[in-house]
Amino acid sequence: PLRRQRQMCIRDRFRLGTNINLPDSDNDLISDSDEVAYGLDPLLNDANNDPDHDGLNNFNEVNYKTNPFNKDTDKDEITDGWEIENSLNPLLNDAKEDFDF
Repeated sequence: PLRRQRQMCIRDRFRLGTNINLPDSDNDLISDSDEVAYGLDPLLNDANNDPDHDGLNNFNEVNYKTNPFNKDTDKDEITDGWEIENSLNPLLNDAKEDFDF
């Protein structure tokens, strides 16, 4: 699904050292503005990193709007990666409706 790109002002781009002519300075397919909003480094190709070890890399965390530094964004005690893999919503604390194994 397409999503709106957050815009960074030129002053922010200079402050952060990002390329004012490119929306994605590190060429990792995550816009600089999204990287800043999610606490990622817009100058480091970190799309494949998984800092919270939940099974979702940073690229997918941004696309699913989950927190790349919290393995359980919705605090339902089910990791974001498992929820995505099992077609559940990692943004909704729906543990009471989830099936158990």
